[in-house]
Amino acid sequence: MTFFEMFSWSLVEMWRPRRVWLHSIISAVGPAFAILMRFLADGFAAEQRYSTVASLSVYSFTLVILGIVLGTGIIASDVTGKTVQYLLTRPISRPALFLAKWLAAAVTVSIFTSVSALLCACILLGPDFLRVLERDLFIIPVAAVAYTSVFAALSSLLTRPVLLAVAYTIGLESWIWAVPGDFAKLSLMSYVRVLSGHEAVGEQNELNELLRALNPLVITESAAWNTILVVTVISLAVGAAVFATGQYIPREETV
Repeated sequence: MTFFEMFSWSLVEMWRPRRVWLHSIISAVGPAFAILMRFLADGFAAEQRYSTVASLSVYSFTLVILGIVLGTGIIASDVTGKTVQYLLTRPISRPALFLAKWLAAAVTVSIFTSVSALLCACILLGPDFLRVLERDLFIIPVAAVAYTSVFAALSSLLTRPVLLAVAYTIGLESWIWAVPGDFAKLSLMSYVRVLSGHEAVGEQNELNELLRALNPLVITESAAWNTILVVTVISLAVGAAVFATGQYIPREETV
């Protein structure tokens, strides 16, 4: 079995109707929020409204949640689903198998998140949507690659990686950006936001501006690119290495 065959098989698995419905529901949060912003935020320009929706719904919700669902399930779902032994008998090296499944997850997250961003842009910007959306269609796959690589590494390390992934994204990333000092650098989304150029209108209040004035967080675009690249490479290396040598035994899925 070649790398491309394993990638194609994994992609087909992730695009089964039942999974597509789940991915579509997650992706619909952004457009739903965009509709609300269109009618309830008349005091802001269209680009401001889109920036808010993209920051809060497309990147921070849809991309991250899809990354958790697909990234953490790369190995863990086969362990809890008792199909890991069958998976390991495929005529392909373990690192190649891991990378093929990760790539399928990254592609799927990129597609659904990009469609969500496209719908948001059409709702809020009308015919002029491509001018603003162009950069997002480039940054979204980059962010999807980074997040799925981190969650894929967790999938090779833990039986139930979704718990740690949710704890990190909701318990840390949702508020760490507002903490004075360099704590925001612990959030992967901080670097994604630098690359995307989006900032939610709600984040531009006086308190947050004061915090940033007292403790400026300067993340340059080059630093953001370097950090995302390093995080991706390290995560994939760790995940592939652990999966290549680890022992995986089918287990019952319990709460």
